[in-house]
Amino acid sequence: MRFERRDGILVAGVGLLAAGMVPFVAPAYAIAIAAAVFLGIKWYSERRQRDVLSQIGKGVCAECGSAITGAECPQCGDSGA
Repeated sequence: MRFERRDGILVAGVGLLAAGMVPFVAPAYAIAIAAAVFLGIKWYSERRQRDVLSQIGKGVCAECGSAITGAECPQCGDSGA
């Protein structure tokens, strides 16, 4: 998992989650739960991004929006350019 610029928003949100849980649970548990939420969201988003990139393949046709396989669009018959 690499840290990207938009992960700062996720860190801020998880920090606020931990701060909001402190009155109800011990601070150590709040930090542990927030860390688990952070890692779970990172894992899910990276897995989803990998799945989307594998489905797209070489790109998307500009005419119909389907994924380009091989050298041309399977529906339109051209490269989508």
